[in-house]
Amino acid sequence: MDTKKSDADKQSLYEKMVKKKIHLYVFVVVSLFVLSFFLGLVVYNIVARQSFFSPVNKKETGLAPSRELLSLSVGLAEKAPESESNSDKTRRLLDGVYVESGQENNFPVAVMIDNNIYARPHSGLARADLVYEAEVEGSATRYMAVFADLNDLEEIGPVRSARPYFVNWALELSALYVHVGGSPEALVNIKRDKVYDFNEFYNGDYFWRDWDRSAPHNVYSSGENLKKYTDARSFTKGDFSAWQFKDEAEEGDRGENSREISIGFLIKGYAVKWVYDRASNSYIRYLGGVAHIDKSGEGVTAKNIIIQYAEAEVIDRELRLDMEETGSGQAILCRDGFCRKGSWQKKDAPERTRFYDEGGDETVLNAGVTWVEVVRPGIVEVVVPE
Repeated sequence: MDTKKSDADKQSLYEKMVKKKIHLYVFVVVSLFVLSFFLGLVVYNIVARQSFFSPVNKKETGLAPSRELLSLSVGLAEKAPESESNSDKTRRLLDGVYVESGQENNFPVAVMIDNNIYARPHSGLARADLVYEAEVEGSATRYMAVFADLNDLEEIGPVRSARPYFVNWALELSALYVHVGGSPEALVNIKRDKVYDFNEFYNGDYFWRDWDRSAPHNVYSSGENLKKYTDARSFTKGDFSAWQFKDEAEEGDRGENSREISIGFLIKGYAVKWVYDRASNSYIRYLGGVAHIDKSGEGVTAKNIIIQYAEAEVIDRELRLDMEETGSGQAILCRDGFCRKGSWQKKDAPERTRFYDEGGDETVLNAGVTWVEVVRPGIVEVVVPE
């Protein structure tokens, strides 16, 4: 009897041990599952954030990024109402943006920036207040980026050589013209017209080369270096005639979202699209089919797009162009989501180019960044929304 009771007790103890092991096993499995789930969420969020914030130039599946992405990647945060934030400020002459009194007429600095595929991503281009883009030899394009504010510009470039029509656009602003050498005609014009010249050939201490890039696409300067130069020569105030600027259009007065402006420069890698974002009232730039992102990770945007038609012809064996940027011609003026036909006039090289609507009135631009896209009629195809 005692033996049977002992066997029963052993059996009961064994069953209890088995149950405890099962419970422990279930607990471990459930715990591992819960831990894996939360670890998966963490990894997913890390990967998602990296892909969301990373400034990688990947080909887009669509040209209209989301408003949330724009606000983070290109800094298009909503602005305070003009009446509240700008009542005690004044418009800056170069771009019409409200600034503190005393900053409205800073001496402009115009930098030639390379657009070769080996020069990308650019540095400082997204921070420019006014940009001219035009063809150079071989149907490639080049930029002249104009800055009213040099603060916090750690790197600008790659800086490239001068061309005569860019010299004249710098001349009409009485700007410091920053470049690395130039075509024979451009260098002659700089000296003849007494342009404020800042050639890397003679001012090498203010520039450096990035040897991770191949020459000649690797020359850079900085806002600090350029400011040292202008301050040392007391270049503090601008001396140019300003364009006219206005406040933002109300959202109900803006055009449709995602409208595209297409500029078909002959080389596919230089083709440009500007896509309108209605919420921010800005145009987002695409270059060669991908979002145009600065080296800093900031997207290139503009408040105004001006398409200026200018005749040009090849003048030498190097295929350099002679471009007629004085006189008059047709233009397309885009702001607030709409594009309208217009015209441009410039009597001589030192005079400021003026843009007019079809009625003959000088156009009034949105305060903010303006890009002037200079194209050859009949050569470069331009498509704008009707």
